[in-house]
Amino acid sequence: MPFFGSNSWIRFMDPTSVQSWTASGQETSNLTTLYLTVKTTALNGTILYTGERNFGEQFLHLYLVEGRPTVRLGCGNSQNILTVSLNQSVSKGVLTPITISYMLPVGSPEGYCMMELAADGNPSVQHRLSFSHRVSQITFGSIFLGNVPVHEEVNRCAGQIYGYKGCIRDFQVNHRELLIIDEALEGRNVENCNVPICDYHPCHNGGTCTRGIMEDWACAKQGSVAVQYQGFYDFLQQPTDSQGTPPPNPRMIHPNKQEINCQQA
Repeated sequence: MPFFGSNSWIRFMDPTSVQSWTASGQETSNLTTLYLTVKTTALNGTILYTGERNFGEQFLHLYLVEGRPTVRLGCGNSQNILTVSLNQSVSKGVLTPITISYMLPVGSPEGYCMMELAADGNPSVQHRLSFSHRVSQITFGSIFLGNVPVHEEVNRCAGQIYGYKGCIRDFQVNHRELLIIDEALEGRNVENCNVPICDYHPCHNGGTCTRGIMEDWACAKQGSVAVQYQGFYDFLQQPTDSQGTPPPNPRMIHPNKQEINCQQA
């Protein structure tokens, strides 16, 4: 079971490709269902994100807001966005199932966009938006779990991408179980949820790792400066020459290239 530490992420192929595996020669439905079980150590963060290829307007973003599962679905432009947020919050350190089902308005003269969200066995919440015009075929790009790499384009209306902290045990697309580690295309800074973080010896240059509450941790070394670099703390002596210069700050944000009015349906 992988652990994500705020700057961790895993990339899978696009949901359309995964969905085609489940069809078994039968006609593929426009409805896509995603199922995950999560054990969070923080109340905010991106659990899953995927966006339309070639900088399109469709996207899907599942995230936590003060512990409440929330999902935003872009249905074509900034005026057609569905947002569903549950009233109940997930508990820290407890495995919680989350199911999202969505349908995009593809293939019919009068289609509709639909999003449904449920968590922890509670009743689902569904929103839908009708369209009076035909929408062309939509192709999503890769699925990201835990966060989105800084070099990836994120839709401006998707909401804030904030690194998830916690574990993701199960991940299914249309009832097909994906082996998160074995079937991932690539990932970064992903660890084992069941192993204490200090067992990975993350403190460099003589720093001592100390565990805190849940999976939080810190390094300590007298007379040194702590610098966070790619999810680890490197302890560096105060720089006295060019060789002692700390590494560049790896924390980057997606710049807002322009202001845009993202209306919710």
